[in-house]
This record gives sequence, C-alpha cells and structure tokens, in this order.
Amino acid sequence: AINNGAKAIVIDQRETELTRHADIWLRPIPGSEYALLGGMIRTIIEESIDDHDFLDENCTGLEELKYSLWKFDLLQVEAQTGISQADIREAARCFAALDTASIIYGLETISPHLRSDCVTALVNLSLVTGNIGKESTGLYPLHTGGNDQGSIDMGCVPDLLPGHFDLTDTNAKDRLENQWNS
Repeated sequence: AINNGAKAIVIDQRETELTRHADIWLRPIPGSEYALLGGMIRTIIEESIDDHDFLDENCTGLEELKYSLWKFDLLQVEAQTGISQADIREAARCFAALDTASIIYGLETISPHLRSDCVTALVNLSLVTGNIGKESTGLYPLHTGGNDQGSIDMGCVPDLLPGHFDLTDTNAKDRLENQWNS
C-alpha cells in the first residue's frame, strides 16, 4: 500500500522495517501510548477535522467523549510521551485528512494494564474520523498467533459468534442466519 501512495503513521519505540517506510514515526515513552492517542483524538475534535456526518449518523456518547478529552492537554501529553505537540498535531491532522484509513496494531510492547485503554482509543480514533464500516477502513489487530484472530473472527470460540457477536445475542444470530441463507 505504501508503494502505491498510502500514508503510514507508525507509533512504536522500536525501529522496525515498517518505520523505515513511515511518513510519520512517533516514538512515545513506553507506557504513554494511551496519552498519545488521546492527544491525537483531542486535536482532531478541537480542530473540528472529525467526520461530523459519520459521528452524527453512527455514534452515541460523543459529548462524553469530548468531556473525557480534557485530561489530554497537549502540554501534558508532550511531557508524558516525549513527543512534541507539533508532531502530535501533525499525526492527528494527517490521519484525519485521509479519505480512508486503517489501523493495524500490535500490543506486545504495551503494558498489559494499558492494552484495553489503547484499543478503546484506537476505536475512538477510527470513529471520530469515520474510518469504520467502509471499504479500506477498520481496525486490524496483530496477535502473536496469527490464527488466534482468524479463529475469533470466524466464531471458532465457545462464547462468540462470527464477527465477535455474543453467543446469546438473538439479533446477531438472526442476522448471521439470514446472511448464511442468502
């Protein structure tokens, strides 16, 4: 994708093959990734470069999200992450400006107690920019075992249906049955 003109924003302390191809490479202090993502989301909301229509049509709790972003003052985020406010803003603006964007993420370098918050922040970043539910968008976790994610996606676990739907969700069961039968 990068060879075909796609932009790449990499958030990783380590230099990897991917960082060599990145348009923007952010190297946060370990343990500060959540603050960095919060700072990016705050920038997008404050600068009104979010996808207003997508948010109005598809999301609830936007006021609560906006209120929660007060704790991500960019001066404090800069001190926590070691990344300049200018670089945080640049990454946020770049991501928000893309017509379609996907987030590919791994959590192996992030402290286990921060992983859930980081995933929530990544989902919120995708939502505020309208990058869920259309072609070439979404979130793609990279698990340590590649088959782990595929088995979950396909419903090969005892408590989830395909697509990560709860086994007891009758609406999800009906939708999947209709898709299967069509």
